[in-house]
Amino acid sequence: MNRRKYLVSTASVLSIALAGCTSSVSSQKTPEEVSEAYMQALFDGNPEEARSLTTADASEEVTDAFVAEVHASAERSDVEIISVEPVTEGETEYTTDVQIIVDTPLGSQTSTTRVELVKQDGGWLVSSTENI
Repeated sequence: MNRRKYLVSTASVLSIALAGCTSSVSSQKTPEEVSEAYMQALFDGNPEEARSLTTADASEEVTDAFVAEVHASAERSDVEIISVEPVTEGETEYTTDVQIIVDTPLGSQTSTTRVELVKQDGGWLVSSTENI
């Protein structure tokens, strides 16, 4: 009986420790890494990943249909993130510009998306985006 309690408590402690490790790893991402991961999730057609990187308000805008549209567009051409640059840096708010290059049969075109981020629960989340 004591052995069973020990195993259950050990399993509980390990579960809590592992959960803490995973959230601390994701909360240690820089704003630039979050911006890039968010854009890549859109290009890859992964709405769950994209929403996991946004605030609650912003996640309402990241519909399955929106992600599918971005993904379909990315599949028709060769899309590559070429840079993520900080625009404004703060303790709780941060802005990056994500520059992408789109190669189509008609040629290459560069585009920039401004990504606004806020710090919540110790990690950076996308709060809004805008093509500039």
